[in-house]
Amino acid sequence: MVEAEARDAVFTSPLPGLLVAPSAPLYDRDARSGRSPVSMPGTLAIHGTLDPNTPYERAVAHAAKLSEVGEVTFATVVSGAHMLTFAAPGCFVRIVSAFNAETDVPDSC
Repeated sequence: MVEAEARDAVFTSPLPGLLVAPSAPLYDRDARSGRSPVSMPGTLAIHGTLDPNTPYERAVAHAAKLSEVGEVTFATVVSGAHMLTFAAPGCFVRIVSAFNAETDVPDSC
């Protein structure tokens, strides 16, 4: 199915194929597999407003859901695309550095 859908596409992501036929061994599923966590440590979520893989609104909603079980710091990279380490390295470093230093993380960059 993945090959058929990709046949006429101008650009395809390898991610669907990796989900169907992963090249690395998978972890054994345990009682937590496929479930939302009941608690989690402080978490940083950084998302670009132009990420073509995950719409910005979905990322905000997912972070809000995760914040029900732990502290989530959400930072927005305005006009940032997927793979922010490459698409917006300056913003990525500034946000992650602030989070790691436990100082004020900027809401946006």
